[in-house]
Amino acid sequence: METQVEVLIRIAEALENGFVPLWFAVIGIGAPIVLTALSIWLNYKTGKQNEELQKNLHNRDVKNQTRQTIIYIYNSFLDALNVVELANNNVMVIFISPQFFQHWSKSISDSCTSIIRAFSQANIILDDSDMINYLRKCKDTFVDINSSVTQYVNTPVPFQMIQNAFDSMKSKYSRGMRWE
Repeated sequence: METQVEVLIRIAEALENGFVPLWFAVIGIGAPIVLTALSIWLNYKTGKQNEELQKNLHNRDVKNQTRQTIIYIYNSFLDALNVVELANNNVMVIFISPQFFQHWSKSISDSCTSIIRAFSQANIILDDSDMINYLRKCKDTFVDINSSVTQYVNTPVPFQMIQNAFDSMKSKYSRGMRWE
């Protein structure tokens, strides 16, 4: 401890006399240069790490966006299939009134729009030509179904059928609830 104090006293005396020891001058000049070089090196290394991190984040975001788009495409086709399946299993419910029939027809049209949008996104994102061709075939089939339903809705046939069914039931059962 005494030697350290003696060294500090000698440095203080040398500074009072205007004399700077050589080793102190070298440290005084060299230390900022070394620290500046170290700072530059650390900034360079940190910059490289940041670039790599940004690349990884970008790749992760692209993968997540692609995954979400594929899920949207799948859900669009599945929803459209469910609308068609609804008619397959519930024809009686769909034709029970003009409102139900028009609602189902609108659901077909909305599903068709959703499928066309999903196919366009799939065409942009996917690189698999077999999958694109399969989705195109499904989309075209659904567009044909939508066209057929729209043409049928725009004729008076379904509404006349519904009205005839109600008239038939009304005339048959309006006289005291007979069940024959």
